[in-house]
Amino acid sequence: MEAFLNRNLKDLSIILKFIRRAVSLDENPPVAKLVHTGIVPHIVELLSQDYYGEERIIIEASWIAVNIASKEATHVNFLVSLEIIPIALRLMEYPLKAVQENALYILANVAGESIGYRKEILNLGIADILDAFAEKADIDPQIISIVSLLISNLCSGKPYPPYEAVNFDCHVKNLRF
Repeated sequence: MEAFLNRNLKDLSIILKFIRRAVSLDENPPVAKLVHTGIVPHIVELLSQDYYGEERIIIEASWIAVNIASKEATHVNFLVSLEIIPIALRLMEYPLKAVQENALYILANVAGESIGYRKEILNLGIADILDAFAEKADIDPQIISIVSLLISNLCSGKPYPPYEAVNFDCHVKNLRF
């Protein structure tokens, strides 16, 4: 916890890498234990800060958030209470592909958790963000697959969202396969 409080970037990067590896385990990742340590709000806070130039911190912290968002509903609810939705939307503009992918996975997992979260993501303008995102010349199949998952989660569940909210006008340029 001291590295989080002091913001020693070298120690912070090492700690985040260790945590990311632990929560990425195939069998029984200790996500619940991590949530109970009280460190998750600090990890989410890192994502809300400007750490441009310290890419490892943002990559590791966003990867941890993806793993937390992919587990139990209580973990997703906890992340949402920490304002992960607007943070993930902002991370979609981060210049690194790995961070963009993590942001998309976070949003897809959160949208798939509840209709209320789906509505919140739609109300925050995800359709326009995805349209702008798709206009980038360097979009690749991995990103497209994650966007497809996100769109699927945004459009599933009853009641269905209004057509206007999910009318994505994506025009993908220079698609590479």
